Amino acid sequence: MPLWDIKESCLWFEIAYKSGRVLCRIDALCFMNSLGVKSPSGTACRAAFEAAKPRIHGLALTQAEAGHLKPHRRKLRRFVLLTDKDFAA
Repeated sequence: MPLWDIKESCLWFEIAYKSGRVLCRIDALCFMNSLGVKSPSGTACRAAFEAAKPRIHGLALTQAEAGHLKPHRRKLRRFVLLTDKDFAA
């Protein structure tokens, strides 16, 4: 289940990966620039996430397989950060 982080204006979700679950993040600006969301609200971004879920999961899996994992300063997990560049390809 994707979770909206109000403080950071981003959506956190997980994908299945061969080594378990991988944490992923997309921020509101990426939703607006790359997925056509008109508002940076959690509701609008969640709706766009659901509409583009297969594509988003595919991009996140590609990043995880390539080893593009970022450290999270508050969590003891690394995560995939999806950006506009990932959606442009």
